[in-house]
Amino acid sequence: MKPWPVRHAGRAISIVAAIGLLSAACAAQVLRGTALDDELPAIVDLGHGLSVISAHELHGPRLGGVSAVTGSADELILFSDRGDVWQVGVERAADGQISQLAPWQELDLPELPMPYLDVESATATADGIALAFERNHAITELRVENGQLAFDDRITQHGDLDVLPINGGIEAMASIDNHWLLIAEQAYAADGNAQAFWVKNGEFVTASYAVADGFSATAADATSSHLIILERSLSLLAGWRARLSIVPLERLQPGSDQPIVPQRSWVIPASVPVDNMEALKAIERRDGLLELLLLSDDNFNVLQRNLLLQMTLDVSGL
Repeated sequence: MKPWPVRHAGRAISIVAAIGLLSAACAAQVLRGTALDDELPAIVDLGHGLSVISAHELHGPRLGGVSAVTGSADELILFSDRGDVWQVGVERAADGQISQLAPWQELDLPELPMPYLDVESATATADGIALAFERNHAITELRVENGQLAFDDRITQHGDLDVLPINGGIEAMASIDNHWLLIAEQAYAADGNAQAFWVKNGEFVTASYAVADGFSATAADATSSHLIILERSLSLLAGWRARLSIVPLERLQPGSDQPIVPQRSWVIPASVPVDNMEALKAIERRDGLLELLLLSDDNFNVLQRNLLLQMTLDVSGL
């Protein structure tokens, strides 16, 4: 494993519970999150237990291209498609609504023997964080070793992934029952659904995901009971749109070629600020609700924004 020395040495901080502690310090105070109270003045009820409860815009001179997220209720790890990494604390009001995003730390990804660091997906594992790289069509794990972050030398690649478009490959990844579920953005299975793969111990099984017409899967995450998939769409008339779908884990057959079909889906309305939504983190709250954090990739374009939407979902009535 190649060591990943942190850019700024300092006090010990928690990366995620599965990884442990890593020494780092605040990279820059100019990184911040601004609540969009004017654009989302009240909770928006999307029906069937899903509500949008807060929205923030993320700012910073180097902040952009956020395409993957993992972490916990108190701490998020953001990855950009250029290989930048930020850790941000999450402060909450008494009702659980995010009130502030601070402090921020910035880290460097280590070098990998691959031509691109196009990180598109991240999911926590028992040993660290699994990352999926789109242009390389590869997966590897990020861990802590001897007090330093490092990539696992084992890089999972497979011939079936080589047929994926260079910029339309692995966009969504979740860890379910010792499998990785991968969903492609712009590749389709024989049944017309989005191309998907189950991966375990380097073995690939081809599957599919029933994505909505006009949408493509960009992120996924799994809790102890449900798989959640984030989809996006872009058109001249409607602009950016986002869609969430949910599947009970009891309906899935990891390692099977059976199509993955959502139990329920929601299209986020125009009254909620959205952009190029590409990252998703699902958190199981103590009150029984699922918290869904959606983040957007601004493509380093001044006309786009890095957004964070906070939602809650009551799965008891689904």
